Parts: sequence; C-alpha cells; structure tokens
Amino acid sequence: MSGCTQTRRYRLPLRCGGLLLAFFLLLMTASPLRGQEITLAGQLRSLAHVASEGVDAAKANDTAAMQHEYEEAHDLWESFEVGVREQNPNAYVAL
Repeated sequence: MSGCTQTRRYRLPLRCGGLLLAFFLLLMTASPLRGQEITLAGQLRSLAHVASEGVDAAKANDTAAMQHEYEEAHDLWESFEVGVREQNPNAYVAL
C-alpha cells in the first residue's frame, strides 16, 4: 500500500480510512444496488442520452458509431417497452 505507510501504530487506519471510505462511496454511487430496478423515467433519460450520441455521430459522419448508437437505442427501447407493458398492460394495448 504505497499511500498507506505505517509510521506509527495508530496512523494506518487514519491515513487509509479516508481512501477506503472514498472507494466505497464511489462504488455505492456508481451503480444501482442489486435488485434495484431502473425506473421508466430513468430508461427514457438513458434513451435520450444515446439518441444525443447518435446525433453527434451523424454530425461527425461516423457510420460505425451511428450503427452502435442505433443498436443501443433499439435495445433500450425494447427494455422500455417491456417495462411499460408490465406496469400497465391495458394502457400498453390501448396505445
């Protein structure tokens, strides 16, 4: 542990504690907890982000990136559609 040298017996936990705390906080905020589902609104935000990246790829005339963004958007849309159908089957059919 290069940043966690032990010069005195009780300094090790204090010096490394901050690093460990920062690491665990990063892990907690970086990804959703297991079993926690992404909301439909969150899925739409993800879809909007992918669409924006697709527009940027189109402006740059990057066909490989455009194809990638299309495939990602398609997968996200399918997931969104399944979520809507599961939450309200009657409204899904009516739409």
